[in-house]
Amino acid sequence: MSAMQKTLIKEVFREIKGSLNRFFAILVIVTLGVAFYVGFNSIGPDLSASVANYFSKSRFMDLQILSPVGFNQDDLKAIRTVPGVKNAQPVFMMDAMQTYGKQTNVAHLISIPNGNGSNEAINSLTLVKGRFPKNSREVVVDQQKNGSNPKIGDLVTLSSGSAANLSDSLHDTKLKVVGTVDSPAYLTRARGTSTIGNGKVSGLIFMPQQNFKQSDYTAILVSAADTNGLDVFSDTYSNKVSAVRDDLNHVADSRTKTRYDDLVSKNNKRITQQQNEYNKKKKQADQSFAEAQQKIDDSQNKLNAAQDHLKAMESQTNQQFTATQAKLDTATKQLTDSTAVYNQKSASFKQSTAAAQNQFSAAEKQINALSLKISSLQNQFNGLETELSVGHTNGSLTPAQMESPNAQIQKIKDTLATLTQQRATAQSNLSAQQKKLAATQTQLNSSKQQLADSTAQLNSQKDSFAAAQKKEKLQITQGQQEITRQKNFIDQARQNLKKQKTDTNKKLSKAEQQIHTAKHKVSQIAKPSWKIMSRDDNTGYSSFQSTVDRSNGMSSILPVIFFAIAALVCLTTMTRMVQEQRTQIGTLKALGYSNGAIAFKYLFYSASASLIGSIIGMVLGFILLPSVIFKAYMILYSMPAMSVGFYPGIATTALVISLALITAATLFTCISELRSVPSALMRPEPPKNGKRILLERIHFLWNHLSFSKKVTARNLFRYKKRFWMTVLGVACCCAMLVTGLGLKDSISTQVSQREFGEIMKYDMSVQLKNNVTAGQTGTITHQLRNTSGVFSFIENTNKNITVKSGTKSEQVNLMVPQQPDHFSNYLKLRQAPSRFAKTGAPISLSNDGVVITQQLAQLLNIKTGDTLAIEDDATHSHHFHVEGIAENYLLNYVFMTPTLYSKAYGSHVAVNQILTNLNTKASHNSISSSLTKVDGVANVSFLSDSEQTFQDTVKSLNDVVWVIILSAILLEFVVLYTLTTINIGERFREIATIKVLGFYDREVSAYVTRESYILTLIGIVLGIIGGIFLHAKILSGIEVDGVMFVKSILPQSFIISALLTFIFTWVVNLVTMRSLRRINMVEALKGNE
Repeated sequence: MSAMQKTLIKEVFREIKGSLNRFFAILVIVTLGVAFYVGFNSIGPDLSASVANYFSKSRFMDLQILSPVGFNQDDLKAIRTVPGVKNAQPVFMMDAMQTYGKQTNVAHLISIPNGNGSNEAINSLTLVKGRFPKNSREVVVDQQKNGSNPKIGDLVTLSSGSAANLSDSLHDTKLKVVGTVDSPAYLTRARGTSTIGNGKVSGLIFMPQQNFKQSDYTAILVSAADTNGLDVFSDTYSNKVSAVRDDLNHVADSRTKTRYDDLVSKNNKRITQQQNEYNKKKKQADQSFAEAQQKIDDSQNKLNAAQDHLKAMESQTNQQFTATQAKLDTATKQLTDSTAVYNQKSASFKQSTAAAQNQFSAAEKQINALSLKISSLQNQFNGLETELSVGHTNGSLTPAQMESPNAQIQKIKDTLATLTQQRATAQSNLSAQQKKLAATQTQLNSSKQQLADSTAQLNSQKDSFAAAQKKEKLQITQGQQEITRQKNFIDQARQNLKKQKTDTNKKLSKAEQQIHTAKHKVSQIAKPSWKIMSRDDNTGYSSFQSTVDRSNGMSSILPVIFFAIAALVCLTTMTRMVQEQRTQIGTLKALGYSNGAIAFKYLFYSASASLIGSIIGMVLGFILLPSVIFKAYMILYSMPAMSVGFYPGIATTALVISLALITAATLFTCISELRSVPSALMRPEPPKNGKRILLERIHFLWNHLSFSKKVTARNLFRYKKRFWMTVLGVACCCAMLVTGLGLKDSISTQVSQREFGEIMKYDMSVQLKNNVTAGQTGTITHQLRNTSGVFSFIENTNKNITVKSGTKSEQVNLMVPQQPDHFSNYLKLRQAPSRFAKTGAPISLSNDGVVITQQLAQLLNIKTGDTLAIEDDATHSHHFHVEGIAENYLLNYVFMTPTLYSKAYGSHVAVNQILTNLNTKASHNSISSSLTKVDGVANVSFLSDSEQTFQDTVKSLNDVVWVIILSAILLEFVVLYTLTTINIGERFREIATIKVLGFYDREVSAYVTRESYILTLIGIVLGIIGGIFLHAKILSGIEVDGVMFVKSILPQSFIISALLTFIFTWVVNLVTMRSLRRINMVEALKGNE
């Protein structure tokens, strides 16, 4: 290496060291451009590689075959023999209601071979957490970010959700969750539709194949040979799969014919068996009915004989009772007569006794009186005797005197004897009367005893008669009760027999009708068909493919802007650098350096900055930016981590573009200067000729401008290159800011405001259980009417359907309000806003067609007046006229009236949802708790919760927006700083001159920055216009299925973008003011010579 070359190289590195600000400006601008180019160009390949790697590891099926009649082992063998088929795996699938904890929803059941299958298993699951099942009572579920699936350890109870018994299809219906998985067949969060529950599958349950009882498989998964390593989105892969598909269609023709014959034969055999079973049951029923009727007749005869025997017994007993009663009546009469005689005698005796008692009293009184007289006379007698005795003894009495007392004594004796006789007679009479009375009393007592004995005997006979009568009556009553019971038994037997005959006849009639229906169905059986679907028919796959296509489309938008700005800044920077070093270039030429050697210095300077910036940009572009965007897309997709790759083609292209733009700009500048001779280069470049500008021709305005403002106006229009460089740089950066803030508006702010504030007007949704009855629905609506806080409600149907137009299909929600005229109070249907109208015209539902949402119209390429197909299953669909396209941003809907639904489907639509408007002060918790207790209510949800969920969801999309905003901020700062620095450098002598003339630093700063602010204002205007178009272009590229963004920017975003641009200009001017103050006026005004 010669000394001159060494010197030149030293000069290059000395130049880099001496102008690091300029060097880093080029480096940063190239870094941003390359990062965005590499990042947005690699996100598509990264997504493709990620999904291809995922599909390869999980052996995602290439084809899936469905048939309305299922598949048997012969079908499976025939498929496996098709050339190009690497493997064919049978699968059982069905829908069921899953209950875990307090939640009940629809689950899609899918069989997996041997836990998760062998190494050759198709659609192999990726274990996220836990483990795979070890027996038929264990399952794994898909992971759901919204928590709608059971967790590991939960016990899940399955039911059919219809009248069918799930135990006929599954061995075990009570299962334990042992793990969570990802399935390649379900990339999106959507899990499909169902004919049970609310029509929406909430989750997937994967269980061992041995838990299924069915003999026919639901689907066959096919893996094509020689597809490993192919780009799954390439034509080569599609062609290989299409060839296998064609061969399978040929097999399908023969197998479906065989299957048809087998199906008809099997059905006819089943019909014959049913006919034989019907005849057998009818014969058994007739025989059973005859035997039962005979038993009833025999029982009736026995009952009649028992009734006759009871009647005879009752008659005989009545006769005996009558005779006995007559005897008792006679005895009773005799007893009554005897009692009367006794009573008469007793009364007479009582009268005689009373008279006798009087007589006895009188006699006793007489006897007592006589006894007293006798006693008195006795006393007198005793006294006289004593007197006589004493007188006789002592001789005091004379015989004559003694004669007188003797006479008295004799008289007394006589009287005493008479009285004693009278007393004895009276006493004798009294004793006789008393004996007579006692005899009469004895006689009466005997009669009384006899009467009492007769009465007791009669009462005993009466009691015996009554007991016998009661016993006989009891026997008769029991007999009658037994007869009644037997009669009731016979009547019940007759009713039972009649009911059995009716029920059996109904069953037999139903069976006979079923046989006739089966025969008719057999006669109407069409040849079954196979529906062979590729990956393109898988919703998740096709959606992901659209995402990859949109990502690839974005790669041609932002990088162009960054590279354009990079070329602009580099051209300006290098132009100024070369112009500043005219003297050096002339000196080098005079010293003998060739033009190529001199150009090498500046090319090396710019190329090294470009190369370093490209390397840094590639690192950021290949790693950081795709990861951020992938995270945003994973809101809707379920798959393992992204595979970040290095793509030499993209890297080479980015490097070539950056180097080509920078070196081309540098070379263009160098060539224009190197054409001059050394002497001319060593002299200062003469200033451009001044000329009048348009503003000077407006004398009234020009004459009122100050000197500095006139100079500013002349400079703006005099240096057109600097003018356009600054304006375009500011415009591009401002457009990036407008785009970034506009994306934030479109993604989060406006969607939430329009969707949840203007379109969705209801506050609460009450989801009803599957097969809810009209009575239960009435109870629920009654509860709503009486619930405090409920303002109004409308019954509605909301279920998942599959719509199709041409070859495109989408899963959407079908809504059928029961009162279409009032539906706008709950969900406002209106046309999409136009460029000049913020809100579109209202749309009304009609019986002539359906209304669809705008993103669905875009996805299926449908416009008003076209036809839309709604699929019932894999082979049937209904077609509807599209009456209108409604504004909507979240999910896709089809709206129709109940009349149109009934006309199309031939049945009334079942209500499964009630949309409700609440008062402003209504308590969500109290309303929800009261409604969930009502029978028939599945769940209660509030629109405010859905809004919060959406806000949480779009947070990750904001990451992409902030990347764009921050990049725009950095880009704008670099551009403004570079251009402002160049502007000051170009006007170094001019600024020094006005400082010499006495301008203060503040005036000098205003002299320079005034131009910057005017150019910034012009750039902002152009940037806002460009930002509107750039925003719309990028927005269409980042939209995902089910989410549509508002393609408008809020006014405050324009204001913020303009203010930020002005602030950045102010900050840059503030930074450069120090360099203005440090200008050495003497050095600046020295002659360059």
